Amino acid sequence: SEMLFVHRSTGTRTDLAAIQAAGKIAAANSKDDQPEPKLLREGLAKLIVGTLDAEDKKGAAQNREVVLLGITAVLRTKPEGGDVVAAKFLASGDARVRADAANTLSRLRSKIANDTLRKMLASDADPIARANAARALGSAEDKDAFDILLRAAASDADSRVRISAIRSLGARPSMTSVVAGLPRSWQTAPSMIAICC
Repeated sequence: SEMLFVHRSTGTRTDLAAIQAAGKIAAANSKDDQPEPKLLREGLAKLIVGTLDAEDKKGAAQNREVVLLGITAVLRTKPEGGDVVAAKFLASGDARVRADAANTLSRLRSKIANDTLRKMLASDADPIARANAARALGSAEDKDAFDILLRAAASDADSRVRISAIRSLGARPSMTSVVAGLPRSWQTAPSMIAICC
């Protein structure tokens, strides 16, 4: 039998419950390869991605709670195309939405939005969004992010951003060149030794 999931996001309380439930149910059944749970997961994944796509098309009229729950559902369920739809919210006017979208891309190890993430790390006004952008660039192993990560590690005003950038650099295969590029006082700092070694 074939299941069909159709849901048009209207930004109501029903949408909030639907997207939250879809994420939880799909995540709870993620390891079951039987036909019915697999079909259920696929249908719920389409519901999650479709709901986020619909919210993205609303522009400024997006329902913030639906978007945040949808991004979390993508993180939990890892649906096909989930990283693509999550990346759309990196440009949100809401700092929390941008931060959550970057966190989701980080956890998915997605490489599709590295250009946007580099710009976020360099200039986003929100430190949590910048920190999550640094983490996402590290998990994506973005070779073009080395300079921006190094700059953030050495000089960002917020310690959360500096730590995320250091960890992202520390995850790189060539840690020796990273440490050599940091200010001398940082090379022997206990926090650097703990992260690097």
